Amino acid sequence: MFSLVTEAWGGVDVRETGFLTGHSAPYIYPLTDGSLELYVGSESGRIYKYYPVDATTTLFPLISSFYNDIDEGTKTSVTLVDISADGIPELITGNDRGGVTMYRDKNTVVAIAAESYTPELRIFPNPTSGTIYVTAEIPVVMHYNIFDITGRNIQAGTLSPLILQPITLHFTQSGWYVLTIAKENGENLLVQPFIRE
Repeated sequence: MFSLVTEAWGGVDVRETGFLTGHSAPYIYPLTDGSLELYVGSESGRIYKYYPVDATTTLFPLISSFYNDIDEGTKTSVTLVDISADGIPELITGNDRGGVTMYRDKNTVVAIAAESYTPELRIFPNPTSGTIYVTAEIPVVMHYNIFDITGRNIQAGTLSPLILQPITLHFTQSGWYVLTIAKENGENLLVQPFIRE
């Protein structure tokens, strides 16, 4: 017998602006390292990708609100399964029209692939009381800097190639700050203001 735990697990809400319903169709994909990814089909046809930390996390970091630029039409659902038995899952979608579509990852391993990849980066919470989390599919080590409103660099560090990366703030002064994240070649990937409470 199941009992209700929450009606807002992870803070997931796939409603588009102006819509009353979102028709969420969740699928949890287990990764080889034991972590989980949450894919959610939606009424709009878009697929949302979240990185759920664990069952008790109140807000799951949103990795993408338009995963792989896939829009399969009204009431899309999604699942991932390794149909070809090559170790890489295929993405299968269904929709209100009744069709089923299969996508296969056609990325190849090339030495320059990591340099040409630009991940979608997000930070949360904002405002923060001491720790910022960066969410992204970061395939390489990246560097961050935090600047105060005068432009002075007050903290710097490195981000490991993880989907969810915490940055503990080493300063206590409340106010507006700017976080920058860049590749090792100096190319900025994110310039994001935030508030330290």
